[in-house]
Amino acid sequence: MKASARLILPAFLVGLLALSGCDNTTPVADSGDQAAANVLAVPTSQDDGEWRQYVGRMIGKNIKRRSMPPFAFYLPPDDEEEVEKQIAHMRTTVLRPIARDTTLGFGSRDSGLLASRMNEVFEPVPDNALHGVRVVFVGHEADRETVEAAVRDTGAEFVFAQIGS
Repeated sequence: MKASARLILPAFLVGLLALSGCDNTTPVADSGDQAAANVLAVPTSQDDGEWRQYVGRMIGKNIKRRSMPPFAFYLPPDDEEEVEKQIAHMRTTVLRPIARDTTLGFGSRDSGLLASRMNEVFEPVPDNALHGVRVVFVGHEADRETVEAAVRDTGAEFVFAQIGS
């Protein structure tokens, strides 16, 4: 046992020495290239699957703490029954106790439809009940103020993620 313990430290040091010789450098892009790489491609189709993935990636870029999984909601605009189910699900979720630093993300390919329904989602939430929670809205600039107003009294931090940025 003592012999193996004496071998661990030298083996560890040899391993570190070997790794220090590796070239792990990658060329750093200039800020213009890096900014272009960070922009997600907006889906050109009306396919909800593509839009759901896009919204999920936009929400992912705006998570407050990576150790806290987000609650992400996508509103499919072509199915009225599904819209009503999702709005009810969103409302139920925001009325539950939500841990501090949790991100709630909302998006749809029809930003205006989602924005017009956000007051229904957040209206029953008591004032400051979402203090410490981040609400991310993925949508168009024209809908930002409507959603921000719906979220304001909840005490949540509002983050706007513009489609196409």
